[in-house]
Amino acid sequence: EISACLVGSEMCIRDRVYSLGLEAHLIGVSDYSNFPKEAQLLPKVADYQGADLSKIMALQPTLILAWEGGNKPQDLHRLESLGYKVFRAKITEVEDIASELKRLGKATNTEEKANPLTSEFLHHLAALRAEYATPSNNKVFYYSWTSPLMTIGDNAWPNKLLNVCGAQTLFADSPVDYPQVSVQEVLSCLLYTSD
Repeated sequence: EISACLVGSEMCIRDRVYSLGLEAHLIGVSDYSNFPKEAQLLPKVADYQGADLSKIMALQPTLILAWEGGNKPQDLHRLESLGYKVFRAKITEVEDIASELKRLGKATNTEEKANPLTSEFLHHLAALRAEYATPSNNKVFYYSWTSPLMTIGDNAWPNKLLNVCGAQTLFADSPVDYPQVSVQEVLSCLLYTSD
């Protein structure tokens, strides 16, 4: 029997848990778990400061689901050193969603659900890539935070999703993935791209 805790900023994992029909096995989530509504009712075991090891241990999960990029490495190492099985999702490219879904299916004995979902996802992704294969100059402003105003650079995860649909962040030339910008910079970029 699986009882799983989600730690960190794990939207990519949480959605897979629900798509595999494992929601009844969730016993703890992070503060960021606000969808679906049922996730809000579960105990919170992590926030922006990291995983709350004592809360996780009190829940006695058989599996801890973590997004590698959204958790402190020391928290995950500590949980593993305490004997917990930690599923570390690492999604850097859009196609990784499919491979991670397959891995999660294997880790939770739900491969019979994961395999067709993986195939369907890859089919839809290929269709989107084909539909938007002709290069376009669709520049968009994506804000990831309002105060301070932050957006995305070329290598940021949301921009990779925009690229699938033929769009590109206004700040593709940013040297960082999540730059802080001013309203004036945004307006300047919008005016420049509209010419």
